[in-house]
Amino acid sequence: MRGAKRLLMIGIMGVAVGCGTAQRSVQFSDAAKAISSSQEGAGGEYAPGELESAKELFKKAEAAGPQSPEEVHFAYLAQRQAQVAESDGQRRKLKREVESAGDTRTAILEEARRKAEKRAEALEARIAALKADRERMQGRLVEVDRRLAKFVDVQSKKDRLILTINGSVLFGFDKAKLRPIAKTRLRQVAGVLEEQAPDRRIEVIGHTDSLGKEAYNEQLSLRRAEVVRAYLVRSGLSSSRVQAIGRGETEPVAPNDTAEGRASNRRVEIHVVNPATASAASLNTAAGR
Repeated sequence: MRGAKRLLMIGIMGVAVGCGTAQRSVQFSDAAKAISSSQEGAGGEYAPGELESAKELFKKAEAAGPQSPEEVHFAYLAQRQAQVAESDGQRRKLKREVESAGDTRTAILEEARRKAEKRAEALEARIAALKADRERMQGRLVEVDRRLAKFVDVQSKKDRLILTINGSVLFGFDKAKLRPIAKTRLRQVAGVLEEQAPDRRIEVIGHTDSLGKEAYNEQLSLRRAEVVRAYLVRSGLSSSRVQAIGRGETEPVAPNDTAEGRASNRRVEIHVVNPATASAASLNTAAGR
């Protein structure tokens, strides 16, 4: 039995490491460790049903693309469910110990029973807290997706998520002054960043199309990045973790020979980088010239 558990742990950890070039998220790795730990611990023996639920959530995370919002979402839920399974297993194990000690009359075993009951009560509270946290997280993710879907296009890259606002929203042509609607959008984005990524470094990067001189475009992109940075700070983000960068016309995302392509290239991106790992999620918001 112990050998089978060890083989399962090795298999799950192998999935978490992966054999391809795409690196899995931190949440995915944490979920794999939590499931393996519970399988080796009390969860595998005393709470197999709860642990199986964690494995099903992990399979959904595994089926999602590396670093995708779905992978992070299901991996987080799998980790929480594995922790619930381990806590439930510990509680049932302790309950069995309490029941076996019930007929013992010695002072030593009576004291042990009282301690076990206290530990069981503490575990009950922990289980309730974990379940409540899982439910809050599910509701939070649904709400964040709903709020951002109204005004951004969400994409996933190797080390970050990219949230893109239409280029015409932030600025008028050849201007570095925010439109009123841009302020509303940026306040919403700042709220989500503060809520979901309070400890991450933020880079505000300005871009332009190829009309005009290159040096002028570089300065314009920097001014726009600085304006967006200032507004995000005014909306609640810490100034010490927000940096403004101007890239000018050097990084187009579409051809500059059409009006539509130039509009796509006129943007401001907000990169949110996890300082603890190069594979952390980030958010980039694009705005128009």
